[in-house]
Amino acid sequence: MSREPLPDRLLPIVYALLLHVVVVTVLVFRLGDTSAPVAAGPRVEPVEAVVIDEKQITEELERLREQDEHRRKKERERIEHLEEEAESARRRRTEEERRLLELERLQRERQREYVAAERERERKEAKRLAELTRKREEEAKRVDALEKEKAALTERRAEEQKQLALIERQRREEAERKRRIEEQAQAARVEQKRAEEARRKAEAERERAEAEKKKAEAERKRVEAEKKKAEAERKRIEAEKKKAEAERKRVEAEKKKAEAERKRVEAEKKKAEAERKRAEEARRKEAERALQEAIAREARQLEQEHLALLDAGRMEYIAQIKDKIERNWLRPPGTALGLKCVVRVSQIPGGEVVNAEIRTSSGNIVFDRSVEEAVLRSSPLPVPKDPSLFDRHIVITFEPEE
Repeated sequence: MSREPLPDRLLPIVYALLLHVVVVTVLVFRLGDTSAPVAAGPRVEPVEAVVIDEKQITEELERLREQDEHRRKKERERIEHLEEEAESARRRRTEEERRLLELERLQRERQREYVAAERERERKEAKRLAELTRKREEEAKRVDALEKEKAALTERRAEEQKQLALIERQRREEAERKRRIEEQAQAARVEQKRAEEARRKAEAERERAEAEKKKAEAERKRVEAEKKKAEAERKRIEAEKKKAEAERKRVEAEKKKAEAERKRVEAEKKKAEAERKRAEEARRKEAERALQEAIAREARQLEQEHLALLDAGRMEYIAQIKDKIERNWLRPPGTALGLKCVVRVSQIPGGEVVNAEIRTSSGNIVFDRSVEEAVLRSSPLPVPKDPSLFDRHIVITFEPEE
């Protein structure tokens, strides 16, 4: 903020004080010319008043210098405070930009991690589907093997049926042979009655027939055992058949289950894909919303900083005007300390003052009038750095420092 040199600011005050001294001196000499008979005492009093006025002038100059130093110190502190606030705002803005960049980086990293995870899941899913396909192929091969085994069992059963038929035919032949042996034994017994020799022959034949009978009985038992063995084999084959049928049904159920599993996996894959797209869309919308909020927050922050800077600029502008008015203000002699008033200053672009009006009086008409004169003497007023801060009518609370 520009400030006038101290001599320029004190010059009007010095002129005013010198004017008072001249007026007092003239009055003293005039009183001396018209009052010759008066004693020396009264003539000395004006001289003493002059000495007192010079001391007051020195004290007033010292007080004004101290006030000026105090105002300068306050102005420096205020400017430093404004600079610190501006630097803090710049740091906040830099930190916010860095945070937005970090947020974008984290979002890109999360997107890459999600893509990698999705690819890994698809790879595992493809591997699982390949394993399921391999198992289905193995199951199909096993079913084919069972079908072949079933065909072999059927063929073997047919062969066993043939063997059973052969055994049955042999049994019938053996029965026929036994019948013939019985008939022969009967004939031998009849023949025995006829002749001894025939008897012995029949006896021998009988013994032979008995042996044949035992042999036939043994053969019957063997055939019976073979029959039981064939029946057991038939039952075993029937059990194998039932087992093969159950295995076929199980394989068929497994095939249906595998098909259902494939359809379920396909449905889950489609559902997962839809869920992934939905989640990706939700994340994209969330990221856009967060970005919009960040942008809006940044805009609000910038707007607040702009308003703060405008307020600071307006305060600085008002302070410059008040400072110039205070520099051009002359305290009326005999006015009390601590007075203040509110003055409305009307100006035109360029800072030229067109009117000064007291809005709230201090209660001292002389003090109020001196403030109005100080405003008029301060024309042109300082102009703001930002033209938007210019105001044709400014209300200032004038409260001079002690």
